[in-house]
Amino acid sequence: MTEEAANTLIGQVPEWNLINQDGILKLQRSWKAKTFMKGLEFFQAVADVAEAEGHHPDLHLVGWNNVKIDIWTHSVAGLTENDFILAAKISGLNLPHLLRKQAEYDDLKGCKMIGARLLPSIQCYADPELEAIRQRRMQELMAQRGGAANQPNPEQQNAQEEAKREADERRQMMLNQIVSSEARERIARIALVKPEKARGVEDVILRAAQMGQIVEKVSEERLISLLEQINTQTTKQTRVTIQRRRSVLDDDD
Repeated sequence: MTEEAANTLIGQVPEWNLINQDGILKLQRSWKAKTFMKGLEFFQAVADVAEAEGHHPDLHLVGWNNVKIDIWTHSVAGLTENDFILAAKISGLNLPHLLRKQAEYDDLKGCKMIGARLLPSIQCYADPELEAIRQRRMQELMAQRGGAANQPNPEQQNAQEEAKREADERRQMMLNQIVSSEARERIARIALVKPEKARGVEDVILRAAQMGQIVEKVSEERLISLLEQINTQTTKQTRVTIQRRRSVLDDDD
């Protein structure tokens, strides 16, 4: 399909953008999921529609819970009429439990901007589910302090364990989405001997994802580079210089 023909059809799906990426015409649209997990659910809903059409669009999780879809036909390295039909069907999905309203998404444009790219900050894109876990944890801690001998009762202890388990599962799922299997295996090997270092590396990766700095899965090569940077910084921070204090009786010689 020529660019002229695509410009004619784009009016049928006004929510989508027509882009030319490296000479390949594509349809592109972004959404704001309510949470990271809701974004994954949205991808599954889109995949169900696309597979029924024999189509495989490019699904991107950008930042923490920004979702983006590129539609194009790989066999022709461009667009066909079927791509516009799929775009219309995806736009017709009614998923208010997964996605923010467009007005809510537009309100986020006041967040930090670098060039023309919107980088999500923790304040702008706070995950409501994670926030609920944090709030519940805070309430439990406050209840413990007010209890006898500061000892949690069995219900509180079970709630704490459940909250921790949910947070760990969510953390692992996030890492699976943004870290390649080879890189995860290397982190697992590090965790066997230096668990704190392994978790620190994961924290760095997750923070980078929150800031929108990761647009593709972290490869083993990139992980190695990151580890080298961390080792260099650690060496600089732990270096101690001892200088003997001179006495007034010391000779200048």
